[in-house]
Amino acid sequence: MPDITAGLLEITDLLIVNDGEAAALCAHQNCTAEELGLTHLIITRGAAGADYIGSYGQFSLPAPKVKPVDTTGAGDTFLGYVLAGLDRGLDVRAAMELAIKASALMVTRHGTAEAIPGLAELEAFKA
Repeated sequence: MPDITAGLLEITDLLIVNDGEAAALCAHQNCTAEELGLTHLIITRGAAGADYIGSYGQFSLPAPKVKPVDTTGAGDTFLGYVLAGLDRGLDVRAAMELAIKASALMVTRHGTAEAIPGLAELEAFKA
């Protein structure tokens, strides 16, 4: 899979990958994540949160501490919430914060699509 992703880097403005995918891509490109030169790179790290590297600098955001029961779909939830947040006009950090919170709440439930929380649930969620 790194071959396909590497072939698209030149036309990619935003790449969201998990830490394993990032490591494979960096190994394939023989460089660090910072050296990939993407406008926006987000690396999800599960319970450790997510990292951003790009035109807004570099930062890490922690994940709320929760007791996970099913992590299936957590990455999809994160991706969807980041994209929806950006579409609503949030900046990258705010979109990532929302996505991390959504993923944290989602993993406390069983299931996939039916376990993804709505915005009202996120506002009420206290980790």
